[in-house]
Order: sequence, then C-alpha cells, then structure tokens
Amino acid sequence: MKLTDYYEKMDKIENKTDKKGVTWLSLKNDGDTFMGFILADIYNDEQIIQEIHAIKLNGSKFDTRVKCLRGEGGNDNCPICQELNEDRKWKYPPRIKVFLPLYDTETGVSVLWERSHNTMGLILKAVSNYNKLNKSNEDLNTLGLMITRSGKAGDKSTTYIFQVYKLSDEELKIREEKIKEGVRQPIYGNNSTWAVVNNYSYDQLSNFVETKLREESIKSEAPKGYDYPDEFYGDDDSETDLPF
Repeated sequence: MKLTDYYEKMDKIENKTDKKGVTWLSLKNDGDTFMGFILADIYNDEQIIQEIHAIKLNGSKFDTRVKCLRGEGGNDNCPICQELNEDRKWKYPPRIKVFLPLYDTETGVSVLWERSHNTMGLILKAVSNYNKLNKSNEDLNTLGLMITRSGKAGDKSTTYIFQVYKLSDEELKIREEKIKEGVRQPIYGNNSTWAVVNNYSYDQLSNFVETKLREESIKSEAPKGYDYPDEFYGDDDSETDLPF
C-alpha cells in the first residue's frame, strides 16, 4: 500500500471514532473499499443482529440506541414500545439493525459497521455465490469480506457490493488471535459499561422512559423502508395500528 493510500485509509477510520472510543467503519466516497474479516462467529453471536430503539435526545445528532425488549411477546415486554401517539402508533419505532464487528486487514484496526437488517441477506448471498462458483462449503468463519461503496457522498441511492474470498492460513490465525484478544468494538453496555447499544433490564428501561423520554425534549425520526414480517411479532392485534 502506498503511504498516501494508508493515510487516506486511516483518515477514513479516525474521523469516525466517537468520544467514547468506538471506531466506526465509514465508506464515504464512491469506490471506497473495506477488506478484512468479521470478528465473531456470525451464525451464533446474539449481539450482531439487534432490534433497537434509536432516539435523539435533546436535539443531539447522534442516536441513543436502546435494545428493544419486545421480541415476540408484544408491547407489554418493552416500556418504550408502550409509548404510543394519540393515533396508537409507536412514538419510538423499533428497528432491526446489524452491527458487524470487523477487522481491517489493511490497517490492522478493529471497526464496527451499523447497517439495516437486509445487509446480512446480501452478505450471505455473496457466500452462497462463492460456494457455487468454487464448489465449496465455506462460511463467514473462513472467508474474508470485501465491501465496496457504489455511490457518491450524500447520494441516498448508494448501494454496497459484497464479495467474499478465502482467508489464508495466516489470516485465519490472525482472526483467531484477535477474537481471543477481544479486540472487537463493544456492542452491548449498561449503566456502568458504555457500548453502542444500551442493554437495559425491564426496570432499567422503565426508569429510562421516566427520566429521559418523558422529562427531556426529544427529537426522534421514524425509520423508513423497513419491512418487518408479521410473524416476527406474533398475533398482537394492535399491530394493525402500528406504522409498518
């Protein structure tokens, strides 16, 4: 890698490190590319795919992410889901997000990438295509991931191209070592341990509703373009009044 390329890569990463230390992957311009691997057993890791509430507190441009407790049990399981507008629509709609803990093999930096829920389907399709082409049976524990941005900065129609490739023995060794070292960016946290998603108990979340949502000025954006299957949420009759 040229020195100028290295500094461009590091600038892309360093500009997306938040004040509490989480380093985000940012592919800002058309053609920007990430190459590396996932720092987790993606098939069994329960933190990677999350149903969350993303809320802007006091006009902040950054979301406060809180794990939704709703699951398949309905609104009664989640204090935030119980906060409804007068037309019985969620004030703070839950959304499914993917948090990919990644390791950039070009820079040696652990990063986190937050995407919509359909991202995993695109990545798994790339794995399937790879296996068909190579008549193999690899998975994301043995494959590297290349992500390429297709779209200029600010272009709302931007898409990402996902490709996978076989990790070398040396890269597999590095991956195993990095996972054991726990270098991945933190996803879960609570009142004492900060992370990207606040993983509150029911009582803690009730307190959050009382002390944050009802007593502070809040700006919240409803998600657009999220398609939740009805069976995911069970048979709650109130679903017909909710914004999907």
